[in-house]
Amino acid sequence: MARIAAVCSEGPTLSSTQSTHWIEELGLDGAGSNDAEGPTLYRSEREIDTKAPALYAHSMRRAWQALDLDAIFCIDRRPVVYLKEVHSIDEPEVARLHRILWNHGTAALLAIVTPKEVRVYSALALPSSGKDKKIGASALAKVFRRVADALDLRQFLESVVTGAFFDHHRASFNPKQRVDRFLLQNLEAARRLMLEQTGGDLDAQTVHAFLGRTIFVCYLVDRKIIGPGYFEQIGAPDTSQLLDILEDRARAGSLLYGLFEKLKEDFNGDLFNIDLTAEQQRIGAGHLDVLRRFLRGDQLENQQLSLGFWAYDFSIIPIETISAIYESFLTAEDEKAKKQTGAFYTPRFLAEVVIDTALAGWLYWTNASWTQRAAPVSFLSVCSIALRRSGEELTRPRVMRSAPTPCWECCRSSSSEWTQT
Repeated sequence: MARIAAVCSEGPTLSSTQSTHWIEELGLDGAGSNDAEGPTLYRSEREIDTKAPALYAHSMRRAWQALDLDAIFCIDRRPVVYLKEVHSIDEPEVARLHRILWNHGTAALLAIVTPKEVRVYSALALPSSGKDKKIGASALAKVFRRVADALDLRQFLESVVTGAFFDHHRASFNPKQRVDRFLLQNLEAARRLMLEQTGGDLDAQTVHAFLGRTIFVCYLVDRKIIGPGYFEQIGAPDTSQLLDILEDRARAGSLLYGLFEKLKEDFNGDLFNIDLTAEQQRIGAGHLDVLRRFLRGDQLENQQLSLGFWAYDFSIIPIETISAIYESFLTAEDEKAKKQTGAFYTPRFLAEVVIDTALAGWLYWTNASWTQRAAPVSFLSVCSIALRRSGEELTRPRVMRSAPTPCWECCRSSSSEWTQT
């Protein structure tokens, strides 16, 4: 197996109730170098702050906090396996963790270590509702017994590196069930059904704006930007989510557009820069029913995968996924116009490669100074995702033992270089 680098000589920061025996059993105990390439293990949030590459540091930090991890296994700097030690398996809690893993959409695997087993869960399998006693069969890719399967367990991460693990457990890794693809599939089904409704006479642009506002509201709710107090202001007390409004069938339309009007007043974004009163007259009961079914996770079409509950958590889902939604809307509206205006969605991995390349020069500290300034990049030709990712990397705190973080004057100087064509 390729040498696995332990990124920090300070050792793991596990709680007193935990042991590191499973680290040895997984074959992660011997390495001591800090290789930039190849398999690497991060064993504390501090290591992520000080050692992780810009490419995935922010995503790794969010996963560490959301899942309360004990280690992250990376291949060529990309997080692939999240590792978490627990005293015992609690199925509802595992379902909750798997749902976070699925929504996060970065690492492919979550390995949960118990005193007797190592259970490996897939991020490319649909989550359960949490009310089920057991998680879906496809989500649990493999169970290793720590004693009886010791040899296989030690070879587990090697098989992940070579890809053999994914080949041997194909049923647990369906790309169509990845969170971004699944959300886009459901939105596409909702879009088609709304356009087929009679009585509303909606065009594609109106349907896309309507669905876009829905996603925006879900994002605000999940990020706790708006909550029950906000809904109460539009006449919907005891309401915590958008679905609650739609379940009040007698007032669903008026409450929904009352919410849109308030959001327009408070946020003043492009999603609300239309005549909402005129649009409301075109939205019929059939359109609201499609939206209601979408938010409940109902099966919208016979060919459409169904969860039976709202699985998405926009406090976890990367914001880049929302960009993918808008790009798909642009494609459906007018493919030719999209090409002419250059309105394309930049995939997350491509944006991150650009950022990593641009910032690589100053994100790595030498004994005396930053090795070089950030490379000039024209973000005018990239996208808002790149701007957001660069902002995360420039503003995130860095813990350096040998020197302070770069000053804002340096940031502003390099920023001016980025904007030059």
